[in-house]
Amino acid sequence: MAIPTTRTNEEGIISIDNELCNGCGLCVSVCKDFSLFIENGKAVVSSTPVFGCISCGHCMAICPKGAIKITGRTLSPDDLFELPKTKSVAAYDHLLSLMQRRRSIREFRDQPVEDEIIEKILAAARTAPMGLPPTDVNVLILNGKEKNAEFVKDFTEMLKNMKWFASKPVLALMRPFMSRESAELYKSFISPLFDFFILLSDKSFQIK
Repeated sequence: MAIPTTRTNEEGIISIDNELCNGCGLCVSVCKDFSLFIENGKAVVSSTPVFGCISCGHCMAICPKGAIKITGRTLSPDDLFELPKTKSVAAYDHLLSLMQRRRSIREFRDQPVEDEIIEKILAAARTAPMGLPPTDVNVLILNGKEKNAEFVKDFTEMLKNMKWFASKPVLALMRPFMSRESAELYKSFISPLFDFFILLSDKSFQIK
């Protein structure tokens, strides 16, 4: 029985090289599906896992001998990378300073983002932890003013088509099924937000 995702309904495939395996048991300790156990001093794939391998890759990453390979569910041994050396890892003070210096960008410069910077951002994003089952993540890159303008126009059309969802008659029908906080959120934020963005985009396209 595999945990389904939008990518696949199949289990990951665990392959163990008995010649390399030293039976240390680290893979068994990190597998939360109980897909692995030690038998006769070697790691063995269980025939009765809980959900089936979700291809989290932890057993493959922790194996000191490289005896385990996971394939399937979009994972492969090629996805492994060497851990940075301890001396190159940021200390707590450096990490805290980085977080404290972070600010959300509200205004953007009128200049394109370099491809090298985009690749660095994507490389960092790929190290983000996954959920259970491994979460499907899609990244949309709008590179250039033309693509951004097309996206804004499409998004605005979508808002126009959905405006009825935040209209007064619909909110009146939904009110008995909503909490007071949700009703206030729709009234004071979501509905005005629709009106503001539609009006702003219409003026913007008229100017251009």
